[in-house]
Amino acid sequence: MAAKKCTKMADGDAGAVVVVSATDKLRLRYRCPSISRVSFLPYGITTDSQGNILTPDCDHDCIHIIDRDGHFIHIHNCGLQIPWGLCVDSQDNLLVSEQLTGNVKKVQYYK
Repeated sequence: MAAKKCTKMADGDAGAVVVVSATDKLRLRYRCPSISRVSFLPYGITTDSQGNILTPDCDHDCIHIIDRDGHFIHIHNCGLQIPWGLCVDSQDNLLVSEQLTGNVKKVQYYK
């Protein structure tokens, strides 16, 4: 099955991750799970080879992992300080930068 083309963005002002289809229709909006009842400041977004969406939460020093349909999978606390930008390489290694230090760290997030 061919992959659907979508635009994904982290909207820190709205505290949400938004995915829009190629025809500009809203596919999903993800906000922090209700179990935490805290603010959510996503900044940066990437996807892995399985189509999972990963976004750093700068307020809580963690990475939110969401499946391609917007269902919450996991919040990974990876020992980062203000994770700011991230990407996944061709081997599904997660690389995350820290805002204040400028360090880039390789993070094992789950498998």
